[in-house]
Order: sequence, then C-alpha cells, then structure tokens
Amino acid sequence: SIAGEGSAGITYRPSWSDQPFETLSAGEYADRLAEALERAHREDHERRVTTVGPHRDEPGFSLDGADARTRASQGEQRTMALAVKLASHRAVAEVVSEQPVLLLDDVFSELDPGRAAELARSLPEGTQTLITSAWPEDVPVRGRVWQVGDGRVE
Repeated sequence: SIAGEGSAGITYRPSWSDQPFETLSAGEYADRLAEALERAHREDHERRVTTVGPHRDEPGFSLDGADARTRASQGEQRTMALAVKLASHRAVAEVVSEQPVLLLDDVFSELDPGRAAELARSLPEGTQTLITSAWPEDVPVRGRVWQVGDGRVE
C-alpha cells in the first residue's frame, strides 16, 4: 500500500481479441491467440517482427474504477507503476525461492514526501536494493551510498 488510499485495479485485455481476458478459459485464450497469430503470419513474415501477442498488449490500470491514464495524477500513476514493480518482485521471489535484486531508478524524485516515505516502508526486507538518484537527499532509505562521477564510482 504505497499510496495508502483509493482502490487500484489492473486488467488485461488482449488487443487481438474483442473478449475480455478474464472471461476466457486457458484453452480459449490459447485458441484465440493461435488464430490471431495465424492471421498475422504473412505480415509478420514480411516485416520480420511479431505484431500480435501479449508482448504487444498493455495492462489497463484503474483508480477508484476510472481509467488511470486519464483520471489519475502523475504521482498516482507513478505510485501504481511502483506497486506493480514491487508485486512483480514479490512474485519472482516466491517462484524462485530467493530474493532477487530490486533495481529502482530515480523513483523518489517525483513522489511527494508522504508517498516517498510509504514507498520506503514498502520495500521488501532482506532484499538487496539498488536505488539511483541525482539527489540523495530525496531518498528516505538508509544504506550504503556510492557517488558516480567522472567515470568513477566512489
């Protein structure tokens, strides 16, 4: 709970199917994807790229039932992206039974102090976390600090 308020949601709607993902069984999903890949095969072969499939789709985010792309503030959108990143990290950790390294590139600079503090509290314990920032004072996390400049790490 990085934001601590509101109700966030995530959905997946395949661009190659007019039916919502959650209404498809695994078999129906596989069949529809195979059909879409077959329809796109000629163009894909000519373009030398796969134009259809999950790698081309984007998740849909909502905040309190509204489309987050148009209704959420920049800070709310950033917070949702960070929540997905942390959830993905947790899912990988559970699957591999190890704590993967968590990389956070300049995540605190665009968060207000309250969200930054909540993100800091949400970071998984026992995980090696690398955080980059041009402004170390923006990072409310204690740890080892390295300075990078003139091609050197100190």
